[in-house]
Amino acid sequence: MKQIRIWVLLAVLTVVLVCGYAAVHWFKSHLDSGHIADQCERRVEQTIDPGALQLWATNLLQQYPPGRTNYVGPFILPAGLSNVWAQGQPSVYLREANNGEQQYVYVFWGSGVLGHWGLSIGSPTFVPANPGNGSRLWKPGVYFWRDHH
Repeated sequence: MKQIRIWVLLAVLTVVLVCGYAAVHWFKSHLDSGHIADQCERRVEQTIDPGALQLWATNLLQQYPPGRTNYVGPFILPAGLSNVWAQGQPSVYLREANNGEQQYVYVFWGSGVLGHWGLSIGSPTFVPANPGNGSRLWKPGVYFWRDHH
């Protein structure tokens, strides 16, 4: 009888530990915006050619100059960009030159609850004037950024 109690206790403990691990994993992958942004950045770096991404962005800026048009898309996304976050495709804004900053393409994912994260993409000489729009350099003119609440 005592041996059965030990096995039952071990089984319950194992179930509790597995459920706890699953709950932590679910929380991190669905509600921890820092973890989600990390995963998205890794996916971008592993699956998207930064040169092709930059070419796409600079072509968009030539085709729809932000200072001369109010077109906000939808834009055809480069290969891989729509698969970065399982919860949805990115939003794409064309940002006009402002305060000495060059025009650039602003790509982002996220929500009102999680905050937002994404890329600022311009010419190879583009540098964001606001560090919040490009906190980590991936390639000259291509920056990752995050804005968590």
